[in-house]
Amino acid sequence: MELDQDQMVRVISLFFFCYFALQFIAFLSSLIFPPKKGSKPTPTWMLVLFILIYLFAILALGLLVISSTGEGGDKIVKVAMALSILVTVPAAVGGQNIYEDRLIMYIIPILTSMFTLYVTTN
Repeated sequence: MELDQDQMVRVISLFFFCYFALQFIAFLSSLIFPPKKGSKPTPTWMLVLFILIYLFAILALGLLVISSTGEGGDKIVKVAMALSILVTVPAAVGGQNIYEDRLIMYIIPILTSMFTLYVTTN
């Protein structure tokens, strides 16, 4: 299967979009549902900067996915975000960090982006 340049940009930017979205949602979920009872993170300027950098990365990669796919780009971004929430939030509510293992940290975004491409192209 040959991929042209536009399709390669879509696949690569969708992987990084899923990676950053999953990490960001896991981070926000850990702030909302702390793993240990009574442990509240103290808001600092580094925490706010971290959130802003992740939001900027997600927005930039989402716009790259939308611009590389044409009319169906918003559908791809919506499906990827929905899958990211469905994968991450239940584990965070249960007090688990599914991204502690380095291998799983890269496999979950790959599977999310592959499933997103499969759902949106068929």
